[in-house]
Amino acid sequence: PPEVAAGPLTGLVAYSGSEVVSRMLDIGTHHPMAVLFLGVVTSAFTSWLQTIGQQSVPATTASAIYALDPLWGCLFAFLWLGEVLGPQGWLGCAVLLGVWLYQLASVQEDRADAEGL
Repeated sequence: PPEVAAGPLTGLVAYSGSEVVSRMLDIGTHHPMAVLFLGVVTSAFTSWLQTIGQQSVPATTASAIYALDPLWGCLFAFLWLGEVLGPQGWLGCAVLLGVWLYQLASVQEDRADAEGL
């Protein structure tokens, strides 16, 4: 509300905190399966898979894969939600992809150098 935003910062923090707690309780009460899915599948399960995957992948390759997370988000938002990127979004994707390709090429070069020695 405007009267909270115009008041002291402590009032805004208190109002925001109570609003967050209220919404969390509402979501947990009305959508418990969604909360469970988000907690188990998208957090715990994917972290477990990440741990397993990183055991067999070099750290530089793993970091390059995880750096592409925003690109995957954009791709799936386009495919499933019909979202469209603006020029700034396309530029960001191009920069991320370019950096990833550069890093991939440098890793390949390092491997070739190591095998040649």
